[in-house]
Amino acid sequence: MTDDAGWFSDESLNRERWRALVESPLERVGEALIRGRFPHALLLSGPEGLGRELMAVETAIMMVCEEHSKPWADSVLAQRVRAGTHPDVVALRGEGRKNIIKIDTIRQVAQQAPGRPFEGRFRVWILDGVDSARLPTPAANAFLKLLEEPPPHVRFLLLAANPQSALPTIRSRCAHLVLPGTVAAAKYLEDNEAPPEVAHRTEGGAPVSELVGSARAGILKVLDGNVPAAIHLATVFGEAEHGLELVAAAAIGLAGEAGGDDRADACASLAAELMASDGPTRALGLRPSRQILSILLRWTSGEARR
Repeated sequence: MTDDAGWFSDESLNRERWRALVESPLERVGEALIRGRFPHALLLSGPEGLGRELMAVETAIMMVCEEHSKPWADSVLAQRVRAGTHPDVVALRGEGRKNIIKIDTIRQVAQQAPGRPFEGRFRVWILDGVDSARLPTPAANAFLKLLEEPPPHVRFLLLAANPQSALPTIRSRCAHLVLPGTVAAAKYLEDNEAPPEVAHRTEGGAPVSELVGSARAGILKVLDGNVPAAIHLATVFGEAEHGLELVAAAAIGLAGEAGGDDRADACASLAAELMASDGPTRALGLRPSRQILSILLRWTSGEARR
């Protein structure tokens, strides 16, 4: 595995460390590929260095290698993708101190995209950082042309800190998949494995795992139209420092376990909506409990599914 600016570090692709964080979403990706329902562009939202890079590379393996419809393939071809040496999988990473993806880089992709895959069934480009601060407007506009009419053999995996950080015009042309945030990640990591920012395993005196488990039970009731459950979740998690993120993490876990049915899609969409509201809630000083309740009530009424 290389560790240069053109590919991902060994640490970010450490399967033993980050596997639990991406297991469920990867299973959903595999099911979508088997059913022929994988989108031409997938926006992977989550903190940098906490599994999203591994998620992108393992997804690329399943897309390129037709015989590998399930996660964690162990073949020479899969190892080449992980090493960054497979010609059909390319990572576009930012340049300079601000990690900017330049318009010239996007233009090169536009020139190369019409070419057929060298070996696999798709050509895959991973854009590491489509946040508006890392993909300036000129480059974003050039990329939009590719997203609007991509060649049938091309797929894009876009990485962003959260759904809200990408330009609306890009978000509207992608399917979304939200990965656990820093605090929710503590549920999956052992104390000696967690980086400093996720090492604390309690929230308001309660273990993160217990809080996420409580949220999971409440979300299932909310999806069945239970308004008191929505109020209870908003009250409990509105008081937690990272309440929105924890409820979103619970929804992500449920989405992976539910498989490919409508409830899985509902949980995934609920998670994306919660995570998208997290940034504005903090920035504007809004009450998290009200934001959580507002979002959950839309799901109890079925309005969010229409």
